[in-house]
Amino acid sequence: MSEKRVYRIPLERDWVRSLLHQPSERIPEAVRGVLSRDTIDEFLSVAQSLLGDAVEEARGALKAHPFADTVAREMARRKGKRGSPSLVVEPDGSVVLEVRYRGSGAPITKESQDDEDNDDESEKRKWTSRLPSLEELRQKAQEQQIDISGCGRSKKKIIALLKDGGNQASTTPSPRKKMVKTAPAISPPVVLEMPPKSSPEPATSMAELASQAEEDVDSIIASLSDDSSD
Repeated sequence: MSEKRVYRIPLERDWVRSLLHQPSERIPEAVRGVLSRDTIDEFLSVAQSLLGDAVEEARGALKAHPFADTVAREMARRKGKRGSPSLVVEPDGSVVLEVRYRGSGAPITKESQDDEDNDDESEKRKWTSRLPSLEELRQKAQEQQIDISGCGRSKKKIIALLKDGGNQASTTPSPRKKMVKTAPAISPPVVLEMPPKSSPEPATSMAELASQAEEDVDSIIASLSDDSSD
């Protein structure tokens, strides 16, 4: 929908005077002494002059205020705006938050307020799938009498199966070989024959030792006797 164009120009002072040159009942006492006549056109002229001076002074005060930018950023954060915020005094005396976006040099207007409230959503592009829906694919499979139960919810597998004419070999994966871990090979045990232990000789009794000692002594004495006789 195209935006409606509005054409405005200031009306000449003479026309304003002829139309609004009427007594005014809402002139405050503080302003009545400034007016030359208590008419609406005179009251409006003085009010415009006073308002213009007040607007210019307010704009200068905001520009020099150290916290004006902080307030503007906080207001923009609360409103969810991510542009360049600032506070602006309108010609009618109202102070508004202005948020400028990249590529835009114009301030926010009332006509575009709703569009700017949804600025973030309008910049995001919604992703849409180019593949047909599952319902359409299932309907085509039913019409072609093709079993797609093995494809699950995979659209690509269903489409490939429909193009292949229902050949399960193209979509059914081959069974995986089970990998079984085996222990390392163990060599058979080797039997070693140990030689029998030799039994110790029986110990000699004390009597035999004594008898042998006597025999040794007798032989020594006999040998000595033979040596002396010679």
